[in-house]
Amino acid sequence: MKILLLDDNNDRSLDIEEILQDCFHEDYIETKTLEDAKRKLNNTLFDLVFIDLIVPTGYRNRDLRDTAGYELVKSIYTDLEIQKIPRGVIIISEHLSEIDYLEELKQYPVSIIDTNNPTWKESIKNTIDIFWNSINPIDIAIITAVDVEFSALYNDEWKRDLVDGSITFYRKTIQTKNNKISAILFQAEEKGMVSACMALSKMFKWYLPNMVAMVGICAGNIEKTNFGDIIVATKTCDYSAGSIKDKDKILAFESEPRIVNASNDLLSIFNQYKLDQKLQYDLRKKVNMPQYTNDIKIHTGLMACGPLVVKSERLTKEYIQPFNKNYIGIDMETYAVYYMCEKHNCNNYISIKSVSDHGDVNKTHEHQQFCSRLSAQLLFHYIDNNM
Repeated sequence: MKILLLDDNNDRSLDIEEILQDCFHEDYIETKTLEDAKRKLNNTLFDLVFIDLIVPTGYRNRDLRDTAGYELVKSIYTDLEIQKIPRGVIIISEHLSEIDYLEELKQYPVSIIDTNNPTWKESIKNTIDIFWNSINPIDIAIITAVDVEFSALYNDEWKRDLVDGSITFYRKTIQTKNNKISAILFQAEEKGMVSACMALSKMFKWYLPNMVAMVGICAGNIEKTNFGDIIVATKTCDYSAGSIKDKDKILAFESEPRIVNASNDLLSIFNQYKLDQKLQYDLRKKVNMPQYTNDIKIHTGLMACGPLVVKSERLTKEYIQPFNKNYIGIDMETYAVYYMCEKHNCNNYISIKSVSDHGDVNKTHEHQQFCSRLSAQLLFHYIDNNM
């Protein structure tokens, strides 16, 4: 995101820089005169421009001009003096009560912030959020939880788009069979539902995706899946939701899972994929890891989600299976993804995970790279053929 700040107030410039630096620091450009601002606007297409109303006209003429910022706004929107019109303009001024052209200024598509107001910094943050969402629709947002999942998707074509705290968002344009689509890729700070919720909260702050997909690895129901099989979660539940009660002087867990369903439109497509034996063969071939020759299958069904790394067949049989008899896989994030998408009114979301173990004592990391690539390939196939 490219940002220009026209402001001769050094203290305020530092305050604004502090607001912007986490996400946009490397594209942040500052200027203090009207002439230089016009020159920069003609040379660069800026996403966002901050304009102080009272600044010098040029470096040779350091006298403040009361109408300098207003002249720049007119140059952008009316006089066509600026060739590269920025996507958004924010007026910052402590002199709004003193100027006589405020009503004329309000006729232009600008946001106006009175920096005398004690909450002006928060107003800037809110304005940026609204602006970013308005210019930044995304066709698909892809989230992963651990490094091996991220590596299965990432290559040099992904370019860093912005950073929000510990979460880095990468963007690229994907050429599908029918369209060019916009995509972002990001990884939660840690595995688990809490971390996934935090990452998705930040994502929805900055982007409005038409679809959200989680890709990665999971444990599979040993009675229904084989190693390498791909699970598409038609629905998910938090198997840890419930209560602990005394029962005959023994602590007993009573599960009260809430089910969240995936998007029906997506499920109809993935239900077709699980019948396509050639696709399942092609996915393994595309992963191109010759040491793996086993056939794989695509399954659709319930993904039981919880806060634990499961390495116990007893835990599975006594605490998960009795309350979720039809579960097909176990992971630590899918419920959070579906829950957050539902809360943010995102209508298209799916979790695609390959079975790298069966949640028992034999659980290892040995096959995670292969399985991460398998689930990534199924997502790529969907994107190429349906977006």
